[in-house]
Amino acid sequence: MGLFPLLLLLPLQAPQSAPFPVELPQGLPERFLISIPLGGQEEVVVLDRRSLRSESFTIWNTHSAEDTIPVSRTYFGWVEGRSEWRVAASLEKDGLRARFVNSNGKQWELTPAPQLGAAMHRLQRPAKEPSELCGSDEARYLQHATGPGGRAVQLPPPSGGSLPPNPTAWDGKLQKSRIAFDATYSNWLREGQTVSGVTAGVEYQLALNEICYAADALITYELTGIVIRQQPYYQTTGAGNLLSEFGNEWDWNQGHIPRESAVLLADYQGDGIAGLAWVGTLGGGLAYAGLFWDRGYGPGIIAHEVGH
Repeated sequence: MGLFPLLLLLPLQAPQSAPFPVELPQGLPERFLISIPLGGQEEVVVLDRRSLRSESFTIWNTHSAEDTIPVSRTYFGWVEGRSEWRVAASLEKDGLRARFVNSNGKQWELTPAPQLGAAMHRLQRPAKEPSELCGSDEARYLQHATGPGGRAVQLPPPSGGSLPPNPTAWDGKLQKSRIAFDATYSNWLREGQTVSGVTAGVEYQLALNEICYAADALITYELTGIVIRQQPYYQTTGAGNLLSEFGNEWDWNQGHIPRESAVLLADYQGDGIAGLAWVGTLGGGLAYAGLFWDRGYGPGIIAHEVGH
């Protein structure tokens, strides 16, 4: 197993604007507009509600399917008159969480500041992401030819094919890949011990990944399921051990969730790794990645790991 350590885990102080109110709609409308001081200039942002869920999307706790699935809070949009900006957002109960991504690489992040007032928000540059983000295990594909005890691993059939490794083979057409998430007990605690909180966190992170991959790699993602661990489940510690335990768990116990890739959301393990993935497996049902930091530094770590 070749591991590439994360050089920097603590975020740097990011430039930010003074807190300001954002007028938000009631409920979850299909479209709404907001006005924010983006880059020091007042801009109008248009947001359209669009879920990334598949038609058969399910949420599971450790042992069974959830009876009630929270409504999707995901939005995508643009800045009026500024075609270089793409926006992914989540309209949550405490306010609007959004990421603005510029075609030149600049980014701004909008976050609620409820401690300052019901409508107050902050706009700041995201913390600079570390230059060395991930570890990888290039031998994992061969190790998964058989499962524990030498038995063949049963994999869900891929939908839409095994994706080629180069977007030029797409002939300019957007390709869809199925993805699922495993939210560990630590993630359950971090997201307020509610199914709606975990679901919103997962969908917002995937939305951030979506605006990167759809534009840069011509891949769009379809969320097929979330497993929420409402009590401690995984027994190992360390990024590499957790990723292996997660992969085995999904090989043997989560075959009912269709996917080409699956992502584990866990806390930092104290080993210098914020993300870890097995490489060379996308499209074969064996593509597993682990994010070991709160929401994976936004689009950076999840995009890097799923990219394996």
